[in-house]
Parts: sequence; C-alpha cells; structure tokens
Amino acid sequence: MRQQGADIDALYEISERIETKIDTLAGDTAQRFDTLDGDTTRRFDGIERELQQNRELLTQILQRLQG
Repeated sequence: MRQQGADIDALYEISERIETKIDTLAGDTAQRFDTLDGDTTRRFDGIERELQQNRELLTQILQRLQG
C-alpha cells in the first residue's frame, strides 16, 4: 500500500513537472509569435512606404512625359 502511495506521489510530481514545462513552452512560443508578428508588421509597413514612394515617382515621371 505504501508503494502505491509513493507511486501516486511520483506520478503527481511528474505531472507537475510536465505541466510546468508545457506552461514555459507555451509562454516562449507566444513570445516568439509576438516577436514575429511585430517584425512582419514592420517589414510590411516598410514595403508599403516603398511602394507609395515608387507610385509617387512613377506619377511624376508620367506627368513629365505627358507635359
């Protein structure tokens, strides 16, 4: 009976360790996704600015060619 109690205690301890590791992994994963999301947003914002600048340059070129 004592052995069963010890086994059950050991299982609870293992379960707690696994839960802690899962929580840590979930936190790390969420942080990585947040970082990637921020990086992606900055990159797309940069691309959007470049496209707008190119659009303005092309508009100026067209106006010069037509004028």
